[in-house]
Amino acid sequence: MKERQHWRTEEDALLRAYVKQYGPREWNLVSQHMNTPLNRDVKSCSERWNNYLKPGIKKGSLTEEEHHLVIRLHAKHGNKWKKITVEVLGRTAKRLGKWWEPERISENTLVVLGNMVPHRTIPPCGENLLVSELVECCKKLEEGHHAWVAHKKEAAWRLRRVELQLESEKACRRREKVEEIESKVKALREEQKVTLDRIQAEYREQLEGLKRDAEAKKQKLAEQWITKHLRLTKFLEQMGCRPRLAETNGR
Repeated sequence: MKERQHWRTEEDALLRAYVKQYGPREWNLVSQHMNTPLNRDVKSCSERWNNYLKPGIKKGSLTEEEHHLVIRLHAKHGNKWKKITVEVLGRTAKRLGKWWEPERISENTLVVLGNMVPHRTIPPCGENLLVSELVECCKKLEEGHHAWVAHKKEAAWRLRRVELQLESEKACRRREKVEEIESKVKALREEQKVTLDRIQAEYREQLEGLKRDAEAKKQKLAEQWITKHLRLTKFLEQMGCRPRLAETNGR
């Protein structure tokens, strides 16, 4: 197996130029030009472009918002990093997968006790035997201390990740609760509107009924008045009041 060589700046520049010329999908053509002088195959070219050189890729540590987003999406999709990168813009699946690995502990965080013993061979005889035993004990103590520091850092990182997950879950539940309350309020308002419309319709119907009753009574009273007036007129005619009135008008 060939040993993978690190990409140099001039190689990145060539790869950018070939991708610009042939496009980000013609990796066979790109690798043919890159393979002649630099021995870069299709996989190497495509991985270098998609993970490091592609425009829009963010570099550096993830922000606090990206931490929350990745934790929430991982709880939803699992280790499907390509699917997660669709919503985490600018981050590659390789970058997110490395960030998620629990084994990532920087060597710079380990506490070094210092050169407790000189690195030299001590012959195991007499008092030197006791010294060699002390050296071995010191080495074991130093290794145990390193392991303890590493475990402490890993535990702190895991605790922080759990805290972020809890905060994300709380935020999701709070948002769901707010949406549920808003939905209930909306339903109550709609129910209130329907009730008010029904009451207004009933009042209008009752008002129309009262108007019809009033018109009917008015018409009935008018008919009764006309009937009584006709009766009175006939009665006066029978009594002879109308001729006298005519004579009086003649005088």
